[in-house]
This record gives sequence, C-alpha cells and structure tokens, in this order.
Amino acid sequence: MPGWLFLIDGFELFLMRKVLLLLGLFALLCTHSYAQKETFRLVTKEGDSIEVKRETDTIHSGKVYIVSGSLGYGAPLGKTANVLTGRLASSWGMDISLPNRHYVLYPSIDYWSFGYNQQQLNDSSPYLVENARASYYNVNLSIGTRRQFQKLNIYATIGPSIGLFSEPRANLAPDNVIRSDFDNRLMAGAKVSAGADYKLKGFFIYTDIGLMHAFSKVQQQPLNILSFYVGLKSDITYVAGRVATVFEKKDK
Repeated sequence: MPGWLFLIDGFELFLMRKVLLLLGLFALLCTHSYAQKETFRLVTKEGDSIEVKRETDTIHSGKVYIVSGSLGYGAPLGKTANVLTGRLASSWGMDISLPNRHYVLYPSIDYWSFGYNQQQLNDSSPYLVENARASYYNVNLSIGTRRQFQKLNIYATIGPSIGLFSEPRANLAPDNVIRSDFDNRLMAGAKVSAGADYKLKGFFIYTDIGLMHAFSKVQQQPLNILSFYVGLKSDITYVAGRVATVFEKKDK
C-alpha cells in the first residue's frame, strides 16, 4: 500500500480521537445551565414582607426551537475520499429542552451532496461512473447536554442515525443511449456533534461540527463524514404548544 494511504488512515484515526475527546470535555463541562436570579416579595395578611429568591432559565425552560437556514459542508474522511468528494450541505432540526434543563433532545436531518467516482463494477452497473453526484439524506435522533453562559451556549450531542444513500449508475440501452439511474439503500450509523449558539433578539445564531460514521460501506470503503454548519434557531414554543393543545382536545 502506498505510504500516503497510511498517512490518510493515521490522520483519520487522529481526527476521530480528537473529536471524541472534545465531546467528552463538553460533556464534563455541561453539568450546569445559567440561571437568571429573580427576587420578589410576598406580603402576608399581617402586613409582613418576605423576600423570596428564585432561579429561572428564561432561555431554555420549556422551550422548543426549530433549526433552519443552515448552510454547511460535508467532508469525507480517510478512505471515504477515494469515492466521495465534499460539497455544500444543509441541515434542519429541532432543539427541544427536556424537563431537566441540563439536557436537550436534538432530532435533525442532514442533506449531503457529494462528488462521486465509482470504483467497482457489479451486475447492475456494467460501466464505471466518474465525476457524478451522490446524495445522502441522514436522519439523526440525538440527545445531548449543554452549558449556558448567559446568552452563549455550548453543547454536545450523540445518537443513532439512519440515512438514504443514492449512488449514480449508468446503463447502455438497446438504442445506444446511456441512461442514468440511482442505486438507493438505507444505511444505519451514529453521529456525535458539538457546537455553540448565541441568542440575539428573537433567535439564535449557531455553529456546529459533527462526525457521522455509517455501519455500511460505499464501494467497499468506510463511510465517515465530518460536517460543519452555520445557521439559525427560531423559537416555536407557542406554535408547538398550540398543536399539542389541539391534539389533546381531539383525544378527549
């Protein structure tokens, strides 16, 4: 095997270890959320005044945010780069605060488009395809933890994923026309990510880095994708509450 392939494999292992180490540090840090202190007074029937202090999380307590407007990049790692080349990507999802404000449910969908160079022939693909495009829709169900520093948050998430991977194929029809097709298959995997967001008036701006590993291979090569995103999070708590109310009334 050429020496440069050993370098790529070594870099991939080094990068994966670093990402996992950073996520571990995030998890250790994210044990407390910032709480806004509120002070108010209670007046008894006798006219006595009692000062009461209470801590509330006005940003995350009971909140639901939709993650949209995300623009990013999907970078194939290691041997994956023999088949795929990185292109622009996008992501949609929801940031749902759990009853324990230290934790978050983070379902999301990634859309990755890749440059594609086929390496192996098979019965359904008698011709090799080069300079084509492959796509990957990946659904993640992640849970995570975060730490809040007033309006700045850092977080880390981990969870399973399942995606639809589409590989281009070419076939020669009887009329001597090359017809393009796609080989579609489901692929299970796992994704870890870490990021930060900052609250502006009415929304958050966020950045996120993630590492996805699929348990299946593409053209006999492992599938590892490093993703980068920048986007917005908007508060839809009121809308989500109204929808839940409608369904509760229908159940009754």
